[in-house]
Amino acid sequence: MLEALKDFFLNLKDSRGRKHERIRLQGLLTVVSMRSRYDAKQYKRAAVVDISSSGMAIESFASFNDGDEIMLMFALPGHEISIAGIVMRSRQEVSTSIYGVKFDLALTDKGTIKQVIKYAKSEMKKLESAQS
Repeated sequence: MLEALKDFFLNLKDSRGRKHERIRLQGLLTVVSMRSRYDAKQYKRAAVVDISSSGMAIESFASFNDGDEIMLMFALPGHEISIAGIVMRSRQEVSTSIYGVKFDLALTDKGTIKQVIKYAKSEMKKLESAQS
C-alpha cells in the first residue's frame, strides 16, 4: 500500500498542470547568481528537494528573488554538473526558503539534464531496494 501511495504522489499532475515527473533526490548543491558567478563569496549552499526534466525545487538559507538567473552546480560520481536556471517562485519556511527553479534550456544542454535525471532515478531505486 505504501508503495502504491508513493507512486501515486510521485506521478501526480497537480493543479498547476505539471507535465513532468518529480523525482526526489537528496543532496547538496552550490547556487550562485549569474551576475556574481565570478565572486566565490557569493556561492551559496542549497539542498535538492526534487528534480524533473524542466526544473527543480531547492531549499536554502540563502535569499533569491523571483526572476533571478542562477547557476546550479552539483557533483555526480566522477564529475561536476552545472545547470542554468531561473527562480520562478519561492515559499518562506521557518528558517529557510523553498525555490522553484526552471531550467534555462538556452544555456543548458538537455543531455546534461537527462544525465542528472538518470542519476536521480538510479538513486531512488537504490533507496527503495534498501527499504525493502
